[in-house]
Amino acid sequence: QITLLRVAGNVKFAIEGTRKPAALHAENAAITPAADTLTYVTLAGYEYAKVIRISKTVATMAIDAFETWLVNMLAEDIARAIEDDIINGGGQGEPTGIEKANTWTPDTNAISVPAADLGFANIMDLIALLPNGYMSNAKFLCNSRMFYGTLAKIRDADGMPIYVRDMEAGVGFRIMGFPVILSDYVADDTVYFGDFTKVIGNLSQDITVESSTQSGFLANAIDFRGTAIFDCDIALPGAIRKLYVGTSL
Repeated sequence: QITLLRVAGNVKFAIEGTRKPAALHAENAAITPAADTLTYVTLAGYEYAKVIRISKTVATMAIDAFETWLVNMLAEDIARAIEDDIINGGGQGEPTGIEKANTWTPDTNAISVPAADLGFANIMDLIALLPNGYMSNAKFLCNSRMFYGTLAKIRDADGMPIYVRDMEAGVGFRIMGFPVILSDYVADDTVYFGDFTKVIGNLSQDITVESSTQSGFLANAIDFRGTAIFDCDIALPGAIRKLYVGTSL
């Protein structure tokens, strides 16, 4: 769902800054350059790693599929850590995630609603906060508890659920026509809405799993190490809005 690059080392990514509409042009007249500007997102690389040690006895007795299962588990665990940082990364010695991309301000880029009051009007208000230029790629992002336990229970003015199954995709759901992304790493009280392609990620080293008998020699063990190098930032924080169920953002 994000814009993912695969560039070794640091990368400077150009994005739109000030953006002006086109203008009418008189035939044969000189065209004045627009006052558009570019800004930049610089992505570095943060290492993700996990090591699992197994004894030689287990390795000898295990079935052939055991090592494949272990490799897949390490890769999944690193992918989950990256997913967490895409959403919650603090930007100090780690990637900058969606939650930290903005200073959330009620009625400007966020809505705060007491749990007992959450309803159809609040969802429409959240959608209304997003500039129209981001609507074509807009999606909802929340965890399963928020979706199934709260959003799926909301009804519109005619008493119909605000969500439908996404028949086009074959799986998943849509809320008011917008696709829903589910992630365990979104807080229980939070819903994001926006264009998540504006989240720029650089996986400068893909997830790699290697094994070594030397590192575990004295323990008669084999170490399996999974690693990756990744960074992300929000190119256009204004492309994302937040709904918080509670009394304070």
